Amino acid sequence: MGNQHSSVLATSQMTEQSFERSNDNKGQNLTEKTVLKNHDVNGVERQDALDLNEMKTDSETDDESDGANDNEDDEELMERLLILEDAKQLKRLAAAFLHPERPVEVEFNAYARCYFDRPSAPEQETVEEAEERYAILKDAKDLKRLAADYAHPELKVNNTDYLSCARCYFDRPSAPEQESVEDANERALILQDVENLRKAALEYLHPELGVVTSDSTACARCYFDRASALEQES
Repeated sequence: MGNQHSSVLATSQMTEQSFERSNDNKGQNLTEKTVLKNHDVNGVERQDALDLNEMKTDSETDDESDGANDNEDDEELMERLLILEDAKQLKRLAAAFLHPERPVEVEFNAYARCYFDRPSAPEQETVEEAEERYAILKDAKDLKRLAADYAHPELKVNNTDYLSCARCYFDRPSAPEQESVEDANERALILQDVENLRKAALEYLHPELGVVTSDSTACARCYFDRASALEQES
């Protein structure tokens, strides 16, 4: 009986110990699961917080980029409007330049003065005075050209009309007959002989005239005192 009772007690103690160990193991497992669960929850929360911060950062970046894009779009729009306005003004000026016959479109309350009647405008000449001035300048230009042609006969004649034609001044029908070079030389010799004869006749008729010479080294004897002269009466 004693042995059976001790075995029962031993068995009960072993059962209690095993139960306690199992409970300890269950508690430990439960604690580990709780820790893991809390860890997962904290990780998820941290991940969510990081994702939220990233979303905020992305949204702020997008807002800034959108603002910059809006500013760039506004600047481009203003630049385009200015360019279009300049093009419109240039078109209007070109049309006014090409079509001066068109009337000037102005507002009813616009005021202006005449450009030609302004106090600082130069004095305007009449149509008759302008035509007279033009004719005078044209005559002066023609006279200048003729004077240059007369003073410089070596200058060539400039002609821009390929259809123009002219005749030679010396070959015209009314031109005097031209002599050859031989005839001109013969005529010059004859005229020289005539001039010498005239001088000789003048000296013969007027022996009282002094002898004129241009040669400082020339010498001569007196005709009446020569050795072969006739004896003169006293």
